[in-house]
Amino acid sequence: MKRYEYLCDAGSLRILVDDGIIHYYNNFGDGIFDVYICKKEEVPKMAQFQGQFIISKKGWLMHCDVDWDDKPKRYKLTKGIYSVYLDCETCDFYIYKLERGRCEN
Repeated sequence: MKRYEYLCDAGSLRILVDDGIIHYYNNFGDGIFDVYICKKEEVPKMAQFQGQFIISKKGWLMHCDVDWDDKPKRYKLTKGIYSVYLDCETCDFYIYKLERGRCEN
C-alpha cells in the first residue's frame, strides 16, 4: 500500500483522467488528508464506495484539488478501471485498480 497526502481547498480529492478531471468530495472539507493506492483487500471494511473511473490513456492522482498547487502530480495511474473508497471518519481515500474485465456493483 502506498500513502500520499492530498490537500483540499475545495474539500475533495482530484484525479486527472485522460483529458478530464474527477473530484471526489471527502465529506469533511478543507485540510490535508491521506490517500492510499492499494489492493482491494487492503481497503478498510468501514470505508464507503464512492465510485469508479476508467483511464484509457493516462491519469494522475493530484496533490491538491485546485490548480494553484506547485506540486500537482502525486502518482501516475496506468490504463484500467479504478474503484474509490472513503473512510468518512478519517477522510482517507483508498484507490485500487480492478482486475482486467471486472466491475464493482
